[in-house]
Amino acid sequence: METTFILANGANLIVPEITIEHLLAHPEVTMELIELSASLLTPPNTQQTSYIDLFDYLGNWGLCSLVRTNSANLFAFRRNRKAPTHVSKESSNPASKIAMVTKPVEKTHYELITAYCSDGTLSTLEPISLGIDPQTELGLRMRNQCIDFWSCHALSLDSTPIDGDSFESTWEEIITKYGSIFHPNQPVIL
Repeated sequence: METTFILANGANLIVPEITIEHLLAHPEVTMELIELSASLLTPPNTQQTSYIDLFDYLGNWGLCSLVRTNSANLFAFRRNRKAPTHVSKESSNPASKIAMVTKPVEKTHYELITAYCSDGTLSTLEPISLGIDPQTELGLRMRNQCIDFWSCHALSLDSTPIDGDSFESTWEEIITKYGSIFHPNQPVIL
């Protein structure tokens, strides 16, 4: 069942059921945290990531699981995901920011796509994201940019809930096995 919160500009932030399910992979992001963050957010008029610093309210409230890494060969399935994610044994860092990806759906309504604890690093889609169409020139370019980012960044295993064990692989193998999951009507989710 979807939930609605009021944004700083008085507009509504809709959190659809699919996003609530998606947030199972971000257990530090609770509905109470989204409500607080929404009250401080005036989102942009395009689908975009906004960062809200909650340090004055909560201090360092979570762990930023996105870390830089030199190893690009460890993968795992995050909770509630259909394809593996690049992971690392590097330690997470305490953080006070929440990243919220929103998109406008009407003049006074926005939809929350995802939210996660962040240090302010702008993340990209994963190379096998449902929102990347590898059959187009733009989609192929996006995929290559995502591979570049995710080859030197990963999610720390100490703060990323996974299903099963991590395993060694390469982006080439992952894309070959899972890269055909593009769905044109699926929202872009991190």
